[in-house]
Amino acid sequence: MKTPNMTSGALLVAAIPGFLALSGAGPAEANDEACRPLISKIQEADKARTKVRAYSENFQNGKLFLRSTQLIERMGDFMVESIDQKQWSRQYKGGFYSSTDGKTWSVVSPQDPDWRDKWNEQNKAISADAFDLKCDFSETIDGKEYSGLQYRIKKEKPHKLDYLATQIFDPETFELVRSTNLMGNFEIVTTYEKDETISLPSPE
Repeated sequence: MKTPNMTSGALLVAAIPGFLALSGAGPAEANDEACRPLISKIQEADKARTKVRAYSENFQNGKLFLRSTQLIERMGDFMVESIDQKQWSRQYKGGFYSSTDGKTWSVVSPQDPDWRDKWNEQNKAISADAFDLKCDFSETIDGKEYSGLQYRIKKEKPHKLDYLATQIFDPETFELVRSTNLMGNFEIVTTYEKDETISLPSPE
């Protein structure tokens, strides 16, 4: 995973005498609060996106062991196809389905009428729980400069979580271009692109 390159923005703040002392926060806390609104903006952009193809690679100790493609029709309506295994999974109306051919589906968990509310609550929790935030770096991809956001999540309840998230996004639309989640010796790298041809089968 690439180490974020610090830009002059961070150096400018550090060069203002007494800035952090006057703000009443230490360097980490000040950076956290400056970057935190980006989490919600990226989440809102993610909710609004349609027709997106996401390609994920899973690594353990730096070795690739699993690849998958996620076809996203809209928020909460997507299909994941394992490239290395004959296995498909589908989320539709809050329910989860599985398939061995991508055509016939078995119910894993039933549809949930409250799935949107639960999704929103999960997003709010991520925004609230994130710490060690950094947003003073960028990355150039195919000649275009994208912004970066990095944060940590660590909690014990209701489920144990401990990971470092790095997100590269369009500074104008806040849409993700790439995301990386690092969990101990496991790493998941996902890239995103628009695909107007996506049309998903109903699992019902």
